[in-house]
Amino acid sequence: MLQLDAALFKLINQTLSAEWMDGWMIFCSSQFGWLPLYGLLIYLLFRHQSWKPGAVSVLLLVAAFGISDSFTSRVVKPYFQRQRPYMVESNLARLPEISAEEKSRFIQDNRTNYGFVSSHASNFFAVMLLSSLLLNLKGYRKFILLLIASLVAYSRVYLGKHYPLDVVCGGLLGCLIAIGLFVLYRRWILPKLIH
Repeated sequence: MLQLDAALFKLINQTLSAEWMDGWMIFCSSQFGWLPLYGLLIYLLFRHQSWKPGAVSVLLLVAAFGISDSFTSRVVKPYFQRQRPYMVESNLARLPEISAEEKSRFIQDNRTNYGFVSSHASNFFAVMLLSSLLLNLKGYRKFILLLIASLVAYSRVYLGKHYPLDVVCGGLLGCLIAIGLFVLYRRWILPKLIH
């Protein structure tokens, strides 16, 4: 399994990489690049629901991000202590060059903490899936949000920051967090808001 993981990493990070894609992948991993999307989701939540459920939904998205980020960084990564691929000499990881200006805007420069699981993948899948559930999105609309989360996860492998298994497991963890919070919302929180 780990050998396959390393082979897939080299395929994505080296064989399928190209300089013209570097900027796009750096953007996908950015700290602030997706803020307009978050703003749109918040707007849609308030448009789709009345004030109180909308406000609670936004708080749930913040909670999803917070739970995901804290759990991956403070529990999972220290427990498994899996090195990031660029820290393993045999990988010969390709690391696209990031300008000084980009380093101030993007979270992905010289991280030395552990890599399993990917916080980026977990955070994005938690927020995107929970958003689609709260908005009751179907079909291509739901697909677009999950595609964005998948693109962010892919960018982490492309940029040499994670192995594929890191982002797959991070994505699954994010989905579990989203589903758990949505069940909590539907069963216990929403009934109190509408009475």
